[in-house]
Amino acid sequence: MDQITRVFTKKRGDYLQKFEFKTYSIIFAKPPVDKAKSNFQKLLKWMRFAFIYGLPSNIGEYETCSAARTPQPKEIIPLLGDENELAALMQGCNYRGYSQYQHETALAHLLKHDKKALATEMPLWINAEQSPNGKPWGGSVDLVRVKDQTIEICDFKPDANKVNQKQVSAQIYRYMWMIHKQAGIPLDDIQGVYFDEKNAYSIKI
Repeated sequence: MDQITRVFTKKRGDYLQKFEFKTYSIIFAKPPVDKAKSNFQKLLKWMRFAFIYGLPSNIGEYETCSAARTPQPKEIIPLLGDENELAALMQGCNYRGYSQYQHETALAHLLKHDKKALATEMPLWINAEQSPNGKPWGGSVDLVRVKDQTIEICDFKPDANKVNQKQVSAQIYRYMWMIHKQAGIPLDDIQGVYFDEKNAYSIKI
């Protein structure tokens, strides 16, 4: 299946942030018209919209996912053994030798080797009316995976076992909330994960 890429830029003060939304041509597949849409089809609809129409013109005014005062998740659960699929998939990815390109190296590796991966750097945004704190949110998800009816929102964090859990889990909380609002996927069917090549942690909200 062909990979497709759209490059986005966001202006943050004097800084111009650039990221590449990479996915597959499957996002343009037509869903069956006589059946209720699955979570996978709902996700494809959102990705198609984001890919074609791009970011809102004022996206630089949206709160980033690292902003403070985000509701905290109910649980942060270490994924152990076979539950940690990402550790096995990261084997052979020598991202630590690539300095500032660590993220790009890790995500390119996963999109190539992970059969459940559908996209990297997928953009998300919601307006103030959809946001729990009354402010518009915007961000991009490192890795999106599909496991039956479950949509996995994954964030790559080198040394995931040493990060500030509250800060990272709040960031992923925002991603999960935005995909829930924009794609219409039930929160119970969305799993948030942050990971490195050894560790992975699941977020429940």
